[in-house]
Amino acid sequence: MRRASRLHETLSQKKRYVLILDNLWEAFPLNEVGIPKPTRENGCKLVLTTRSLEVCRMMDCRAVKVELLTEEEALNLFLSIVDVHQITPEVQGIATKVAKECACLPLQLLLQLKV
Repeated sequence: MRRASRLHETLSQKKRYVLILDNLWEAFPLNEVGIPKPTRENGCKLVLTTRSLEVCRMMDCRAVKVELLTEEEALNLFLSIVDVHQITPEVQGIATKVAKECACLPLQLLLQLKV
């Protein structure tokens, strides 16, 4: 409860924010974890990623289907973001492994770059 209260207080003080909840497996009440309901008035956005359309429905979200990237598209996305001046065979090999491991999911690939 204390953590949810602190989260609610912090988010409520923000004028605008985008909160990304990645890889949801189950629906849950936002207020129970301290997330204020995003509204047009508060200018806040909530992005959920899930493989379950049912979770989207239960969370009262608008579903937007995102197609998987091909391995080539995933690799190109990865290489376009990584600050590499010269693509060596070693870097190319690592990038290819990361793109495959992320199963060509765009958000997962981008999140791996932030780690």
